[in-house]
Amino acid sequence: MQQAIAEGATSLDTHEVQPILQAYGMNTLPTWIASDSTEAVHIAEQIGYPVALKLRSPDIPHKSEVQGVMLYLRTANEVQQAANAIFDRVKMAWPQARVHGLLVQSMANRAGAQELRVVVEHDPVFGPLIMLGEGGVEWRPEDQAVVALPPLNMNLARYLVIQGIKSKKIRARSALRPLDVAGLSQLLVQVSNLIVDCPEIQRLDIHPLLASGSEFTALDVTLDISPFEGDNESRLAVRPYPHQLEEWVELKNGERCLFRPILPEDEPHFSNSFRESPKKIFITATLARSTNLPMKI
Repeated sequence: MQQAIAEGATSLDTHEVQPILQAYGMNTLPTWIASDSTEAVHIAEQIGYPVALKLRSPDIPHKSEVQGVMLYLRTANEVQQAANAIFDRVKMAWPQARVHGLLVQSMANRAGAQELRVVVEHDPVFGPLIMLGEGGVEWRPEDQAVVALPPLNMNLARYLVIQGIKSKKIRARSALRPLDVAGLSQLLVQVSNLIVDCPEIQRLDIHPLLASGSEFTALDVTLDISPFEGDNESRLAVRPYPHQLEEWVELKNGERCLFRPILPEDEPHFSNSFRESPKKIFITATLARSTNLPMKI
């Protein structure tokens, strides 16, 4: 990302974003770049049919505006015709647009899958916002999405997913299977970690995000970037987990122990520590140090 910014780039497409998403544990559909119709045919022959072709242009973020996406191409002839047709439409509709070729992808298995959309945008007051919905060409987040502030943990991400289901912004199941709430929550945490770690990200649009059972695959991604200077955490409405306070300590018996701030995921273990303790009576001062109860009740 830093290299792209240094080279003057302001946005990254699906192919360029792949290694970034994969580094944070997210699945992407393998993508190849073709400069013309001949190269697109060659790639399709190598990866196997059917394939999808997608316009590659930094000036046309919404490829559907020029019918810049062609799906289920099953022969070399179909690929060549589709590629030439995309280039011709761009020349007519956006003659000034920069065209960097085509993206070639194997067709994802959409049978029984659910299409979702995850968008991150910057609010001038609250900073980055994570939005979850089912999307569409006319994206209206105020009507079609639920919103959360990063950083997200599994509890907050799950709450966002449940909120989306209850408000009918996303469906609880597709035609064949229920939505994997835990799997989607994990993906939202991964997106949150990316946003917290990379202040250069101005906007992230994963659309569609294909949900099929326990698998979530980003089919199309756009990432807007810009240089960032200043305090990373100051741009966030909620401060992230303070890793700098973690400390490894060696006990008297030589065993190494990690001392760190408590995490939301620690709550069950925290409760169990009291439940399993042989001591059943605690004085008020001990409880106040171990919980959020005030000294005076």
